Amino acid sequence: MGSLIIKDYLSDRKVDKIETIGTVVEKDKHFLLAYTFSGKKYESIPVDILSLKKSAHNVGDQKKIYINSDKPYEIFLKENVRGELAIGCRMIGWSLLLMSILFFEYWLINRMKEFSKARH
Repeated sequence: MGSLIIKDYLSDRKVDKIETIGTVVEKDKHFLLAYTFSGKKYESIPVDILSLKKSAHNVGDQKKIYINSDKPYEIFLKENVRGELAIGCRMIGWSLLLMSILFFEYWLINRMKEFSKARH
Protein backbone atom coordinates (compact mmCIF):
# COMPACT_ATOMS: atom_id res chain seq x y z
CA MET A 1 0.00 0.00 0.00
CA GLY A 2 2.82 2.37 0.84
CA SER A 3 4.47 1.89 -2.53
CA LEU A 4 1.24 2.88 -4.26
CA ILE A 5 1.11 6.06 -2.20
CA ILE A 6 4.72 6.84 -3.13
CA LYS A 7 3.92 6.15 -6.79
CA ASP A 8 0.97 8.52 -6.70
CA TYR A 9 3.09 11.22 -5.07
CA LEU A 10 5.94 10.91 -7.54
CA SER A 11 3.98 10.44 -10.74
CA ASP A 12 0.91 12.60 -10.18
CA ARG A 13 2.57 15.61 -8.64
CA LYS A 14 1.99 18.83 -10.47
CA VAL A 15 5.29 19.74 -12.13
CA ASP A 16 5.40 22.54 -14.66
CA LYS A 17 7.50 21.22 -17.52
CA ILE A 18 8.99 23.33 -20.27
CA GLU A 19 9.77 21.68 -23.59
CA THR A 20 13.18 22.32 -25.15
CA ILE A 21 15.94 20.55 -27.07
CA GLY A 22 18.93 18.88 -25.40
CA THR A 23 22.13 17.52 -26.90
CA VAL A 24 23.51 14.11 -25.95
CA VAL A 25 27.02 14.40 -24.46
CA GLU A 26 29.32 11.82 -22.90
CA LYS A 27 31.04 12.52 -19.59
CA ASP A 28 32.99 9.88 -17.63
CA LYS A 29 31.48 7.10 -19.80
CA HIS A 30 27.94 8.26 -18.99
CA PHE A 31 25.47 9.79 -21.39
CA LEU A 32 24.09 13.14 -20.26
CA LEU A 33 21.91 15.72 -21.89
CA ALA A 34 23.28 19.25 -22.22
CA TYR A 35 20.76 22.09 -22.44
CA THR A 36 20.31 25.77 -21.67
CA PHE A 37 17.59 27.09 -19.37
CA SER A 38 17.19 30.75 -18.43
CA GLY A 39 20.64 31.56 -19.81
CA LYS A 40 22.44 28.89 -17.74
CA LYS A 41 23.95 25.73 -19.17
CA TYR A 42 23.16 22.38 -17.56
CA GLU A 43 24.26 18.78 -18.04
CA SER A 44 21.94 16.28 -16.44
CA ILE A 45 20.73 12.67 -16.50
CA PRO A 46 16.98 12.42 -17.16
CA VAL A 47 14.71 11.25 -14.35
CA ASP A 48 13.29 8.69 -16.77
CA ILE A 49 16.74 7.27 -17.56
CA LEU A 50 15.27 4.06 -18.96
CA SER A 51 13.93 6.04 -21.90
CA LEU A 52 17.44 7.27 -22.74
CA LYS A 53 18.88 3.77 -22.55
CA LYS A 54 16.12 2.32 -24.76
CA SER A 55 16.46 4.92 -27.48
CA ALA A 56 19.36 4.86 -29.90
CA HIS A 57 21.60 7.82 -29.29
CA ASN A 58 25.01 9.10 -30.28
CA VAL A 59 27.02 11.97 -28.92
CA GLY A 60 25.70 15.13 -30.54
CA ASP A 61 22.15 13.84 -31.14
CA GLN A 62 19.35 16.29 -30.43
CA LYS A 63 16.54 15.10 -28.13
CA LYS A 64 13.29 16.73 -27.09
CA ILE A 65 13.35 17.14 -23.29
CA TYR A 66 11.06 18.54 -20.64
CA ILE A 67 12.60 20.67 -17.90
CA ASN A 68 11.08 21.06 -14.45
CA SER A 69 10.67 24.83 -14.20
CA ASP A 70 11.18 24.79 -10.40
CA LYS A 71 14.27 22.55 -10.53
CA PRO A 72 16.02 23.11 -13.87
CA TYR A 73 18.50 20.28 -13.18
CA GLU A 74 15.56 17.81 -13.22
CA ILE A 75 14.72 16.81 -16.79
CA PHE A 76 12.47 14.25 -18.44
CA LEU A 77 12.51 12.64 -21.88
CA LYS A 78 8.78 12.00 -21.78
CA GLU A 79 6.11 14.40 -20.71
CA ASN A 80 4.63 11.63 -18.56
CA VAL A 81 6.96 9.19 -16.75
CA ARG A 82 4.45 7.12 -14.81
CA GLY A 83 5.59 3.75 -16.19
CA GLU A 84 9.16 3.77 -14.88
CA LEU A 85 8.17 5.25 -11.53
CA ALA A 86 5.35 2.73 -11.09
CA ILE A 87 7.71 -0.18 -11.74
CA GLY A 88 10.28 1.20 -9.31
CA CYS A 89 7.74 1.77 -6.56
CA ARG A 90 6.28 -1.70 -6.98
CA MET A 91 9.76 -3.19 -6.66
CA ILE A 92 10.26 -1.23 -3.43
CA GLY A 93 6.91 -2.44 -2.12
CA TRP A 94 7.64 -6.09 -2.90
CA SER A 95 11.09 -5.90 -1.32
CA LEU A 96 9.63 -4.42 1.88
CA LEU A 97 6.98 -7.13 1.96
CA LEU A 98 9.58 -9.89 1.54
CA MET A 99 11.83 -8.36 4.20
CA SER A 100 8.94 -8.23 6.67
CA ILE A 101 8.06 -11.88 5.96
CA LEU A 102 11.68 -12.92 6.51
CA PHE A 103 11.84 -10.96 9.76
CA PHE A 104 8.61 -12.58 10.98
CA GLU A 105 9.95 -16.06 10.12
CA TYR A 106 13.21 -15.33 11.97
CA TRP A 107 11.27 -14.09 15.01
CA LEU A 108 8.92 -17.10 14.95
CA ILE A 109 11.77 -19.63 14.71
CA ASN A 110 13.54 -18.04 17.68
CA ARG A 111 10.32 -18.04 19.74
CA MET A 112 9.79 -21.73 18.94
CA LYS A 113 13.35 -22.50 20.08
CA GLU A 114 12.72 -20.65 23.36
CA PHE A 115 9.49 -22.57 23.94
CA SER A 116 11.18 -25.89 23.23
CA LYS A 117 13.98 -25.07 25.71
CA ALA A 118 11.45 -24.09 28.37
CA ARG A 119 9.62 -27.44 28.02
CA HIS A 120 12.74 -29.53 28.56
